[in-house]
Amino acid sequence: MLNIRNAKTGESEILTNIAVRSEAYWGYDSSYMEKFQSIYKVTEELMDLALLQVHKPRNSI
Repeated sequence: MLNIRNAKTGESEILTNIAVRSEAYWGYDSSYMEKFQSIYKVTEELMDLALLQVHKPRNSI
């Protein structure tokens, strides 16, 4: 069973890094990834506007 919670204020940088690594998984070239990183950011404002949820591993605080 998955344990899911709402993203917390202060996690925007972590969520942005996860998104960038996830996109890079597909083998895009460095030019594309640089553009992606410059455009795509999870911001506190986005977190206020959208329901962002994260997986919370068992046995974590």
